[in-house]
Amino acid sequence: MAPPPVHPEVKTLKERGDQAYAGRDFAAATECYSEALESTQDAVVLSNRSATYAQRRRFDKALLDADKALKLCPGWSRLYHRRGHALFHLGRYNEAMAALEEGLKLDGQDKVLLEAIAKMKEYTAPGDDFWVPEQPEPKAVVKEQPKPKEAPVKEAAKDASAEAKAPAKGARAGAFSQARAKANTDSKAEGTKPAQGKSAEELREKGNSLFREGNHSKAVRAYDEAIRADSSDARCWANRAAAQMAMLSEFGQGLSPAAMRTNPYFTNSMNDLSESLKLDAKYTKAWARKGQLHAMAAEYSDALAAYDRGLAVDPTHPDCLAGRRFCQTRT
Repeated sequence: MAPPPVHPEVKTLKERGDQAYAGRDFAAATECYSEALESTQDAVVLSNRSATYAQRRRFDKALLDADKALKLCPGWSRLYHRRGHALFHLGRYNEAMAALEEGLKLDGQDKVLLEAIAKMKEYTAPGDDFWVPEQPEPKAVVKEQPKPKEAPVKEAAKDASAEAKAPAKGARAGAFSQARAKANTDSKAEGTKPAQGKSAEELREKGNSLFREGNHSKAVRAYDEAIRADSSDARCWANRAAAQMAMLSEFGQGLSPAAMRTNPYFTNSMNDLSESLKLDAKYTKAWARKGQLHAMAAEYSDALAAYDRGLAVDPTHPDCLAGRRFCQTRT
């Protein structure tokens, strides 16, 4: 569907906002669109203001405008991209994917939606700890009930117990934390078994190479394989944390400290660093990364404590020293 016509009352202000947006003056563009919306609620203007909020990393407001526009014009596929983009940067990945796919139902050839879905799958591919694919609903199986005299009491009690423990119809795969717990359990269970014939060292170096290239999503998956090959290597856990921290820096901009702490990239990174330090409490680089992660979420006291633990091992560690100085200016 083509964009709906703009209401005549707001056309001039909308065009001024578009010019400001093209000049990358997003604050001025927001003002123009906001002034226009004081006159009338217009789907195109709301969509454009959603885009300016996204450029300013205010994804909460970008989502609100996208939802308002969808109420006015639910058949415009571009609005589902606006909504999905905002949800993705808020860390609500399954909802983001659902929004993008809903838009494709309206226009299966929309290049913007197709590219967004491809990019999202690259960063949240099956196998990543923060990706939980939807599972099909189990089909109910109706069994013929045996006659009372033919059903032993013990068997009937056993069947009733099994039904009580069975998941409810429509139950989905667990949340991000459950995926992480399963991944860690699988890693430990496999011990030092090589992944696809490669050693943990080779897989870790593969992850390091991908990380240096800026391909953080693929680096995470390489470190996943390294951990499955040898879950006792503290470096693999710390490096996987570093890759996810890089993704958090890219996609978590604009999040409040509270939202940052619940973001899957943050929680996964913290879990990995905790695991790394359990394996090697003197791994200074892991302490430095833990301090950096706490600082990203404005947890400066916790960050200082982590940096101090690292400096207790190596008083000259540059990352710990720099991080400590930064946190002291914030407390």
